[in-house]
Amino acid sequence: MKIKRKLAIIILFVGFLTFSFSISSLILNFGVFTHQNYKYIYKKPIFGGEIQTANAQNWSHAQVISDNVNGTLNWNSNNSYSPSLAVDSSGNLHAVWHDGTNLEGCGFDYDIFYANYSVATSLWSHAHVISDNVNGTINWNTGHSINPSLTVDDSGNIYVIWEDETNLEGCDTDSDIFYANYSVTTGMWSHAQVISDNVNGTANWNNDTSENAEISINGSGNIHVVWQDRTNLEGCDTDLDIFYANYSVATELWSHAQVISDNVNGTTNWNDYISQNPNIAVDSYGNIHVVWDDKTNLEGCDTDSDIFYANYSTATGLWSHAQVISDNVNGTINWNTGHTYYPSIAIDGSEDLHVVWHDSTDLNGCSNADYDIFYTTYSTATGLWSQAQVISDNVNGTTNWNTGNSFRPSIAIDGSENLHVVWQDLTNLEGCATDYDIFYTNYSTATGLWSHAQVISDNVNGTTNWNTENSQNAKITIDGSGSLHVTWQDGTNLEGCEIDFDIFYSKKEAIISPPCPPPPPLPSPLPLPILVLLTSLPVEGQISSFPQILVLPIIASTVFIEAKFLLKKRKESNT
Repeated sequence: MKIKRKLAIIILFVGFLTFSFSISSLILNFGVFTHQNYKYIYKKPIFGGEIQTANAQNWSHAQVISDNVNGTLNWNSNNSYSPSLAVDSSGNLHAVWHDGTNLEGCGFDYDIFYANYSVATSLWSHAHVISDNVNGTINWNTGHSINPSLTVDDSGNIYVIWEDETNLEGCDTDSDIFYANYSVTTGMWSHAQVISDNVNGTANWNNDTSENAEISINGSGNIHVVWQDRTNLEGCDTDLDIFYANYSVATELWSHAQVISDNVNGTTNWNDYISQNPNIAVDSYGNIHVVWDDKTNLEGCDTDSDIFYANYSTATGLWSHAQVISDNVNGTINWNTGHTYYPSIAIDGSEDLHVVWHDSTDLNGCSNADYDIFYTTYSTATGLWSQAQVISDNVNGTTNWNTGNSFRPSIAIDGSENLHVVWQDLTNLEGCATDYDIFYTNYSTATGLWSHAQVISDNVNGTTNWNTENSQNAKITIDGSGSLHVTWQDGTNLEGCEIDFDIFYSKKEAIISPPCPPPPPLPSPLPLPILVLLTSLPVEGQISSFPQILVLPIIASTVFIEAKFLLKKRKESNT
């Protein structure tokens, strides 16, 4: 006769709630880096500290980075213009601009200069030439090299494009788009090459001006470039159009340029006016987003200039037909009657698009006598563009205080999806006088509001009206800690740099709130979830016996329990 045994198992998660809460709190509060727009953005520090933007007084006083660096005084004796700025994953800054100084024997034509800020040394490097005299080839570049744009990949390699009048590779002396890169592996800059002409064996097809190029890079390291061009490519005529080319890591080749502002998807030569000043961004899926200003009467927007938008979809492999985003949005027809120029685009972590530009339309009482900065956004959730709004005037109830022109905005987005915009402005704000100064505003996701503009090129930290010349062409970027970095060209004699234009730089440190305290210690004596086994083990000839209890901790997420019932063998009297 076999002994009947009953096993009753009761699982009691004593202390489990406290345990799981502590672990999830620990996970949720760790800081992580996310690759947003192919720049590392710090999301959240450990144990709940939040990144916040600094107050006005936390902008640094401007410093010169194109002259008087590391004790070399006033070597830069000519004008420095059109800076472009990028930050790598280590927080090092990289700046390029065009300069008329005869540096390293490059002559007095404009060349592209490069300098960097090292987090390790806390110093800016002395500038050097990257458009000429590279790797022993002396003064081959005899034309003007201007208007550079740069980007940096995950490994810290640097990619720069610019427009150049030099006859390189038989491209003739019309301006073309040149490209060079810095390799972290070799520690060297490459010799420049032409990417707007003579690509893949097609010689000198581009016989007109190629200008105002912008560059971006995706997560795979493929490079994307747009520019404005007068060449009659694909039957687009000789008005200015937006051209696009890319470099493929897989093939190690540049593509032949194509038109994206006209003749897309079978619609021929609908764009019969000027398309210029493109700006580009690439989302995390590799889709490409391009904006520019255009005088074509598209969708009834009239022949004043408007902001056009087009995108390339990796899913379809096609460019979209351009659409107007500065007018005729969501049923409001032709409200924008002014001139609209110089868009800048950025993409947030939700893949929503954010675009700013300068506009002379009298929107919300901002006056049509001056230009203002307008903003719009595209929501991936709704699939719609918002109606434009003014962000350089009439913010939070302060009406028409901005009476000067607001030009050339630049936009960036931090890890908390707050928006940051800089531009040049003639308004006498905070006693900065009526020369051009750099203004800054931000949109807070916490409040849902835009801030009132503030001056960052003058009157910072109590130093009043030291900047007496024009501050222009500002660019903004954000590092991994959430700090803001801005460069611009300035005619002020700062630090003995004389009154030629130089490149100035200012920084706004991110404030990280004090971290929340660590989670409390786990409860004792049972800090982990436990498994309680109640066993009822009858012996022969008995109805029941005293239950035995076995308590086992549950460890990790997978529990292996070997239950031994610890009974002495009993001989059965009857087999």
